[in-house]
Amino acid sequence: MKLLFSVWLVLLSIIPITEPLPSIDNAQEYFFQTVEDEYKYFMQSTELSYYNDDLDIVIVQGIYGDVPSYGVSFYSKDYIVALKTVDGFYTLPQVSKVSAMVIAVKADVTYEVVVYSQNGEEYQLPKRIILKKFIEEDLNFDILEQGNNNFKPFVKLNVYTFRLPFFKVLIIVFSSVIAVSLLGILLMFIFKKGLFDKNKRKQGVLDIKSILEAETEDSASEDIFENCEVLSVKEDEITDQTIEEPKEQIEDIKAYLQALGYVTDYNLLSEDEKNKIMLELMHLKDTEQISLKKYYEETYQLWKK
Repeated sequence: MKLLFSVWLVLLSIIPITEPLPSIDNAQEYFFQTVEDEYKYFMQSTELSYYNDDLDIVIVQGIYGDVPSYGVSFYSKDYIVALKTVDGFYTLPQVSKVSAMVIAVKADVTYEVVVYSQNGEEYQLPKRIILKKFIEEDLNFDILEQGNNNFKPFVKLNVYTFRLPFFKVLIIVFSSVIAVSLLGILLMFIFKKGLFDKNKRKQGVLDIKSILEAETEDSASEDIFENCEVLSVKEDEITDQTIEEPKEQIEDIKAYLQALGYVTDYNLLSEDEKNKIMLELMHLKDTEQISLKKYYEETYQLWKK
């Protein structure tokens, strides 16, 4: 079961559940305002940017703090975008349901901007958008704009995973829980483990037959002691501590048990609850608060099917 549960957690961990995102009315305006505020020098690359009726891809490059960097803004109602490198695909942080952007990624590796449909199929752009690795000396500062240089820590990109609609995620989660549970029950049934292990089911359950046999042995022992010679005791050796007053007999056993908090509708009780009542009855019998007859009668009612 632990192995199945671990597999289920791994499956759920690869399903990204999108949290509610802030609403940005004009994603490009927000992008350029942030770039101007945080870059030291920047420029929009018209060569790398791309626009059509379905999507907008805006690329800027420049100096972020003191680091050569790229910024990417993506807007589309129907598509999603990822950055491809030699070691995998990475998603841009979402800023609304239809836009994603990264203000700055270090230009220390080469990236390719890749667009996907909602079904996970790659959208064929008319040109490849390659963000090449560059250094500060590669920039022409005569055409760069100067920003406020209020740069912040670089945002870590997440590994690309195909996003599912929220209701489909719920269906997958519930289906996986049911499937794992049924599989676990089936395996336990096949290998006779857990609830299907007869030995475990019998653990902790008192054997009423053994109890009654033990009671019979106790009665026989009492008969033996009755036939033995009783030692005489002088009257002046008898103290108050050696005299035990007979305990009051309990007439209504069920009322007594109810006062202790037990449920006396025995058909509703579990094996463990019946065991606790059985121990209480044995105590009452041993302390002579109920007769042996009442003890057997109540025990029979407790355990009868």
